[in-house]
Amino acid sequence: MATADLDLPLAQTPTSRVLLWLTAGLVYLAVLAFGIAAVADGQLDEFKRQPRIVTVALPPNPDPAAARTEVVEVLELLRTRPGVAYASLIDDDEIDSLVQPWLGRDAAGVDLPPGPAALGMPLPRLIDIAYNPGVAVNLAALDQDLGAIVPGTTIGASGLLQRSQERLAFLFRGIAAAIGLLLVVGVAGVNVWIARLDFRLHAQAVDLLRLMGAKDRYIAQQFEHHALGRSLRGAFLGFALGLSTIVLVLHAPPLVGWTPLVEQDLAAVHWVLLAIVPVATALLAALGARLTAHFGLARLR
Repeated sequence: MATADLDLPLAQTPTSRVLLWLTAGLVYLAVLAFGIAAVADGQLDEFKRQPRIVTVALPPNPDPAAARTEVVEVLELLRTRPGVAYASLIDDDEIDSLVQPWLGRDAAGVDLPPGPAALGMPLPRLIDIAYNPGVAVNLAALDQDLGAIVPGTTIGASGLLQRSQERLAFLFRGIAAAIGLLLVVGVAGVNVWIARLDFRLHAQAVDLLRLMGAKDRYIAQQFEHHALGRSLRGAFLGFALGLSTIVLVLHAPPLVGWTPLVEQDLAAVHWVLLAIVPVATALLAALGARLTAHFGLARLR
């Protein structure tokens, strides 16, 4: 039933226009929130596909024989842990290449020869660990096991940074999805509030329809169809604006030579879920209006 065919003049009330624009605004914000959640979800999938690199730093040991024994024990432990693709000791030349730019000059500004000893300080022994993609790494357990072999062992910032990035993406996904759901529920709440106002404004028309033999179900459908029509228009307007904003944020910066804010595009399932938002919002709004009308009619009995 179209809005123009309704027996109740619901489309003529000021709340009808308010319903359309409020729905559009809330759906626009909801689409943006779900878009952020989709980006965070895509980032989490990207983390799962990438091997996780963790760097372990063993404290310096002045005894060469004991140092070699510690390294062998640590490597044996690491290579037997589930999910480890490889574990290898970083040689002194590579450590020198990392440290030389920062500590490779003496006080007179003269380049020092390569080698940890030439730098005038003992350097830790570094071991790179690569985990297979998708493996959940328990860094706390790893730190405890390594500390039992070599006290003072620390896990490098690379593994901790990647873990913190995953936690941040997980947090963003949860918060953004929750905000999106609240906004969708907010649309239903707005429709319930407006349906209550319309019911009071048109109470006499409702009584007249009942006196003419109209069933409560038919009258409730009047409010439902009105809310559905207005909510669909507002929801698709907000969806179009929200989708345009997401596309601009994802694809416009590279076109003008700017650094993209997000590296990866959304997956197909994310676009499908975003497309469901306006339809689900309008249906939920119509249901709220229908239930509100039934509740109002029950009070008139």
